[in-house]
Amino acid sequence: MIRGRSLGSVLFQRAKGSQRAKAKACHVAESTVSRWISGEKKPTDYQQRVIIERGTGVPAGTWDLPYSQAALERHLASGQVMKPAR
Repeated sequence: MIRGRSLGSVLFQRAKGSQRAKAKACHVAESTVSRWISGEKKPTDYQQRVIIERGTGVPAGTWDLPYSQAALERHLASGQVMKPAR
């Protein structure tokens, strides 16, 4: 388990696109994207999570789930496709 990281942060890191593209798609600064990926911070506002979901395909509810390899594998097996950040 990666300490301090949620399933959402791992999925966000795995989503296609650079940190710059993710920041643009989510309407935030690149430094915010970096903090979300590291697990230092996470988007707390549900509306922000919906914007992230629309921009990258990372489901809004995954930010509150702890990361584990098993959780990641279950999510990937579910067939949900993450979109490239634009």
